[in-house]
Amino acid sequence: MPDGGQQTNEVYVPMNVLAAAPEMSRVERSETLTEAAYGKLSMAIMEGVFLPGNKLTTRDIAFTLGVSPTPAREALLRLVADAVVEMPNARTMKIPHLMPARLEEITRIRICLEGMAAELAGPSLTKQDLGELEMLQLRINEAYDQRDYREILANNRSFHFLIYNKAQAPILLSMIRNCWLLIGPSLNLLYPQFMAGRTGIRNHQEAMEAIRNADAQRLRAAIQQDISDGSTVLRKAIASSL
Repeated sequence: MPDGGQQTNEVYVPMNVLAAAPEMSRVERSETLTEAAYGKLSMAIMEGVFLPGNKLTTRDIAFTLGVSPTPAREALLRLVADAVVEMPNARTMKIPHLMPARLEEITRIRICLEGMAAELAGPSLTKQDLGELEMLQLRINEAYDQRDYREILANNRSFHFLIYNKAQAPILLSMIRNCWLLIGPSLNLLYPQFMAGRTGIRNHQEAMEAIRNADAQRLRAAIQQDISDGSTVLRKAIASSL
């Protein structure tokens, strides 16, 4: 509508014509921000930053990530679509509680997928990779001593995914990542019980020894044992919280 209040005859332009127009770069930027927000939020979930039952608001996520509400909400809605976040109503989003049956299913899947990824990664893991794993394990050990569970979970994720990334199997990696998104918040329930005997540390040491000896099957077994041991403790923790 021009300043004089007279109506103009606007011509409709199909979206497929506009798709290549420079003006559409704003949408492209929005998608980039959404991807960035989704990536950071996903990482936080996998590393146990959120606890089961935590409510998530667009405003809080946007503020924390330093983005506007739109990409924050779009990232949250993607996680709702992935069944990582629950949305009981239009105004509420929250981290779901992990039920025993769901834990059992995820554990079986993780043992298969992550064991496969570890074995595939074996031949590709280098001395440099082993050095990085050793550094991550030192950080985990220090975090154990300080009872810093958040630091343990963050470095544990890095340890596992350093191995899985070397499998050079992007579809497999995506499936593993989805499992970690579903179970990440509940990994908080492992502590302090999982610290007794430092079972997780022993499993990681076994994995690194397998890498030193170029034994891919031994590496697979160590990773699968780590998942199984963690699941045993988590199963008891979830049962006692119900």
